[in-house]
Amino acid sequence: MMIKRFVLFALFAIVTPYLCFATQSLNTYSQTDNPPSSGLIGGHPIQFAMPILVIAPDARAGGLGDIGVATSPTTNAQNWNPAKYAFLETQGGASLSYIPWLRNIGASNINLLYLTGYYKFDEKNSIAGALRYFAVGSLQFLTEEGHPLITASPNEFAIDFSYTRLLGDNFAMSLTARYIRSDLSGGYVDHNVRMEAANAVAADVGLYYNKPIYVGRNPSTISFGAAITNVGSKMSYSLTGDEENAYFLPTTLRVGSEWLINMNQDHDIAFNLELSKYLIPTPDSSGKTANVGIFEGMVQSFYDAPGGFKEEMQEIMLGVGIEYTYAKQLMARIGYFYDYKSANRKYLTIGAGINYQMFTLDLAYLIPTVSGFSNPLANTIRISLSVDMGEMFSNRETNMPRKSRNNRGGGFFR
Repeated sequence: MMIKRFVLFALFAIVTPYLCFATQSLNTYSQTDNPPSSGLIGGHPIQFAMPILVIAPDARAGGLGDIGVATSPTTNAQNWNPAKYAFLETQGGASLSYIPWLRNIGASNINLLYLTGYYKFDEKNSIAGALRYFAVGSLQFLTEEGHPLITASPNEFAIDFSYTRLLGDNFAMSLTARYIRSDLSGGYVDHNVRMEAANAVAADVGLYYNKPIYVGRNPSTISFGAAITNVGSKMSYSLTGDEENAYFLPTTLRVGSEWLINMNQDHDIAFNLELSKYLIPTPDSSGKTANVGIFEGMVQSFYDAPGGFKEEMQEIMLGVGIEYTYAKQLMARIGYFYDYKSANRKYLTIGAGINYQMFTLDLAYLIPTVSGFSNPLANTIRISLSVDMGEMFSNRETNMPRKSRNNRGGGFFR
């Protein structure tokens, strides 16, 4: 039981402010087996390990309301839907993103880094990879009585690789494999029981459809995307790996669409909509999550909410975003994310980007919309720098179609 309490405490101290799992004091928190829900509106928060896997790691998505399953393809498609790589014009690219964490309360050493890149062998086959690393710095853990316990440097990371195949002129599919590691304790020992870093493996599947159409005289592109991410083993922080102390990964279903309008040679505008839902069992009225298998839990997540159908609908999260592009060089973005169950996850986002030769710089800023609640990304600027590496492969003969520029807009018409 002590192990479970320690894991929950560590999750609270490091990452759960983002998911609004806890707003009570540490002393109150340490006396329960389940995260408190006083900061939640819905009353039955879905509990899982590795919350960093649900954070939008790139600034472009961060400016569009933290969505990306159906947005026009960029180098950062790996996080959202690697199937989009099939529709990139350039043969390769890389991107580095930096997200400061909890700056609004003065934290200076908590950061999320995201590195990704892709390579296209030909018009039909692509591969990509990404590294996500969350560093906390030094953290002092306390006992239930408030006495110093240990000082540790918790960290979490995930490494993934994807393969994308173009299955038709307008349709592509991707498969992703992921390794995940979470070290929250730094090796805590209690009564000869050692806390271990938790490990897991997971997989994603993505689908993407892209079709050119005309609206009046304006060429447009309609896109649809769907992805199921983080389907994998549970994470346990105990040496025995028992199921009682194991936590689901944030398995997520996303579906979305984009309507990209080429107004003229210099002006493009894209409208995006995305719905998402965690495929994880909802805790019962006592706060306990069902101890079931991965796939059983995914199916159960559609009908197990204690509040019935109404609560199931409340578990669906909504994201909308608009992106304006001028001359393929300047981008302005605005978005909104809405999670009924979490006050911290109702927010407006704004963003901007600039293309210069082979480089693209994107910025995003988050604005909470619920008074009295804050978000760990509030009052911070998320940054992404992308590099188009197409020139490195220009000496190779390929038959890749010119379908969508690496950085925003244009559909099949550019």
